[in-house]
Amino acid sequence: MSACARTTPAALTPDGARVRVSEAIAVDGCDYIGNFTSDRGAARPMANPWAANQVRNLAAENGATDVVLDVTSGGGTFGKGYRCP
Repeated sequence: MSACARTTPAALTPDGARVRVSEAIAVDGCDYIGNFTSDRGAARPMANPWAANQVRNLAAENGATDVVLDVTSGGGTFGKGYRCP
């Protein structure tokens, strides 16, 4: 049963929906907030298709307006959060 829980999609929250997925050049001059990672789950060797939602939700909770996403070699999704005007 726990394997099923790992595949449950992460809903994008209203605040997470306001976080833009941006290219690195677009956040030049913005305030860096921090790094955010998805919970990829040990049983998922490939990227979680809902990981970007997880990262955007976390970034929003920490005040980011933009996030630059990258998929790690381990299958997780990593994002750098920024506060932009």
